[in-house]
Amino acid sequence: MNKALYGLKQSSKQWYNHLANNLKKEGFYPIYADQAVFKNDTLGIIIICHIDDLLVFGPNIEQINQTQTKLAKDLELTSLGPVSYFLGIEITRDRKNKVIKLNQKKYTQNILQRFNK
Repeated sequence: MNKALYGLKQSSKQWYNHLANNLKKEGFYPIYADQAVFKNDTLGIIIICHIDDLLVFGPNIEQINQTQTKLAKDLELTSLGPVSYFLGIEITRDRKNKVIKLNQKKYTQNILQRFNK
């Protein structure tokens, strides 16, 4: 798989096919609007994929952990715990009030710094 990921012209397609097949075995299917977002309606879990980074979220932590355990049988996974950044977006959660906030403050500051503003 390393050669497929890093050494071939078709590497991204090979990785996507490998990931999609493993997710399909667990009942996940890509949504119509974005083929990198997989959903399991039965579990209520959504998996967002960007290259080889996955963001898994759902209604409860037990189901998420079970899903990750199943996927780890065929994929090499490293769980980094609760998400705080994904694709340059800062993610903060207020569980008590059931609020999720997204911002790109750091990205914006880097752009301004790059152009000396």
